[in-house]
Amino acid sequence: MTTVSSMKRNPNWSKEDDDRLIAIYASGNIFEQLRNFPGRSRGSCMRRAYRLKITHVDHWTEEQDNLLREAYSKGIRLKMMAQKMPTRSLPAIKARCQRLGLVGQFKGKSGSDFSWIRESMLDILKQGNVLTIAKLALRVGCSESGIKHQIKVLRGKQIHVGDWEHTGQRQVPCFKYGKDKDMPRPSPRSNAENCLRYRTKNRIKAKKYDPFAALLGNIQVPVAEKGRVYKQDMTIHLYDELEEA
Repeated sequence: MTTVSSMKRNPNWSKEDDDRLIAIYASGNIFEQLRNFPGRSRGSCMRRAYRLKITHVDHWTEEQDNLLREAYSKGIRLKMMAQKMPTRSLPAIKARCQRLGLVGQFKGKSGSDFSWIRESMLDILKQGNVLTIAKLALRVGCSESGIKHQIKVLRGKQIHVGDWEHTGQRQVPCFKYGKDKDMPRPSPRSNAENCLRYRTKNRIKAKKYDPFAALLGNIQVPVAEKGRVYKQDMTIHLYDELEEA
């Protein structure tokens, strides 16, 4: 009978395992492939690679350092630089920037300053749409902060507030294409209007009010007479006369 204590926690490395580990280190994407190595942890794989003497230190080149300096001076985000350096992870890039003295407050532009957001938003508004920031973000496929950043740049030049929409709590602007004056914010609703909307909403929930009746000319539903209603079966069967006979 095999017990848990008799089982080997770290089985010996076979020649197939060593060959696979050598191939992983030769490919370059080491850490991502070590996670999928069956039966071996990341630490054991690294220790085995050290014993096999297949580890190597990937030194930073002068060209890569210049790319980091240029990115820092232009305000390019480090995530964008990580895409241009597939052999470098984001923590490694950050550590290298610290060694090069590229530290301090980020002076670049936010990720919402992409030109594709501006082009897509203008194309949607040129079609005659008058949309809020939330609806524009859904149509464009970006975050609301990206839309807000573009509105700060384009407002008064290519877009303006063409309407206002009440979201239930406050009035939000709806933006329209064109260089016109912004529509002023409407006055807040009075307590009487809010109470009327509240009562109407409750009547609709209780099915005591048809909101579409006004669209149909205030058609009044006919009221049936009070009393009992008798239902008679009018179906004529083939053998009814024979049964009566």
